[in-house]
Amino acid sequence: AWLPIDPADLDPLDALTAAFALGALAIGIARRKRLAWTMAVVAFAAAGVAGALTFSHPIGAPVAIVCLLLLARNRVRYRAATARAGRTAFAWIAICALSLLVVDSAVGDFLSGTWQQPLSDLRALIGSIADALSFSAFDGLFGPSGALSRTGLIGPDLGGQVFDLLELAARVGLLLATISVLAAVSERPPDEHVVRRARRVGRRYGKGALLPFQLGPDVRQFLLPGQAGVVAYGQAGRMAVALGDPMGRPEAAWETFAAFVASRGEMDQIAAVYQASGTSRGMLAALGFRSIRVGMEAIVDLKLFRLEGSRRANLRHTVSRASRGGVLVGWYPDGVRGKSARPIREGMKAVDRTWLSRAGAQLRFTIHGFDPEELARRDIAVAVAREADKDGGWVLDLIRRAPECTPGALESCIVEAAERLRDSGVPTLSLGLAPLYGLDAGAASREERFLAMIGRLVRPFYDVTGLAFFKSKFDPYWEPRYAAVRGRFDLLRLGVALLRLHLAGSGAGPLDAIGAALRAARSSMPLSPWPGR
Repeated sequence: AWLPIDPADLDPLDALTAAFALGALAIGIARRKRLAWTMAVVAFAAAGVAGALTFSHPIGAPVAIVCLLLLARNRVRYRAATARAGRTAFAWIAICALSLLVVDSAVGDFLSGTWQQPLSDLRALIGSIADALSFSAFDGLFGPSGALSRTGLIGPDLGGQVFDLLELAARVGLLLATISVLAAVSERPPDEHVVRRARRVGRRYGKGALLPFQLGPDVRQFLLPGQAGVVAYGQAGRMAVALGDPMGRPEAAWETFAAFVASRGEMDQIAAVYQASGTSRGMLAALGFRSIRVGMEAIVDLKLFRLEGSRRANLRHTVSRASRGGVLVGWYPDGVRGKSARPIREGMKAVDRTWLSRAGAQLRFTIHGFDPEELARRDIAVAVAREADKDGGWVLDLIRRAPECTPGALESCIVEAAERLRDSGVPTLSLGLAPLYGLDAGAASREERFLAMIGRLVRPFYDVTGLAFFKSKFDPYWEPRYAAVRGRFDLLRLGVALLRLHLAGSGAGPLDAIGAALRAARSSMPLSPWPGR
């Protein structure tokens, strides 16, 4: 009955505080926190001591010893650290709580007249501390032999209330100390040297439509000293979401990724991957990850891109209608610069303001924001493409349009960019991911079936089918993209983390993400960026 709470204890405050503390300790053990493991060892050791001292529950001490041996055997599994502030808070609060017990027992012994029996007093003090550390009943304070009973202070008198408050303060202190163990290690500020190294590796080895975002300002980069490998990731709460495949030489890239996963565990974070390629599934499986398809990326082969023919007839008619409506497309490969271009820049800013007023939130992580110095179209519709990888491919990054613009203006911008890029020798143009598109509702994977159901449920808020239809006008070829997780519930955690990353960015607090979500919910248009990430 000493493990974990004495059911004979009739004090509800004792029971509640001990239960909450044990719950926090169980969470820490589940998260493999080193400090939680230490607390559990102390708790079971204290329970064994308490059982041995009282002999009231002879089964308690052997059970405590068995649990203690099991914890000691598996100690290498508990590597997750606690934040420095959490460790400091734990130490001070625990010291204060135990000091309260010492003071409480000493005062109780003095008032009861037993202070002249030091061995008995020491035994009672050790029993009280053991009870506290094992989250059991305080026999030194309550119960038939407790200090309050011996002094006759139980009741409505002032002395009894003081003892009650001291005991409760000690309980609450131990509860707060246990909760402080759960504090995750914070990310360090980005190191400029690391960022420069990551960009060098990315420019040399990076490939795919995610490269501009893997090296962008909304992610962090993880590297190993002396290794040509980079993992780009975003951090949301305890989730560390790697963006795409690791960059670098294959051996170095995956060695860096394995080190990244291990380091996240030591920081009490959960590693996951978003938009992994099909070729990386084998390596991810070897590292204990399960891959779940989350959508399809649309890629246009520019060498074959022509408006003629039946395959792009819909696109051809859309562009022709826009041309008849007076749409003129300007091509600015170096950006809209100079005094003469000021009206165009101002017009683009107005388009962006209008779009944000309707969308409610500028998405991040895999979508860049509006920058007039980089944009390359005029004010009725804007589309931006960026160089994507070392093989010369480009990716459609951001598009905007005014609500009243002529239908087909966006398609005209993208067609003009595709033709210009094709003529300059660019092999491919990625239109980005169509999230939740192409999932099989009858797939063998229950996770994919679940995501397919989510895709149907979110249609009022995120137009999955409409986004895929828009991209299919350009007759792309489609490549599957995957999420990779390790734990049973990590897919749900990843979904929440992706919302936070796209709404508020990497490292933002939960309140920032909630605020961005509320702004998006009040908007007059679905939360769906046309490029789709």
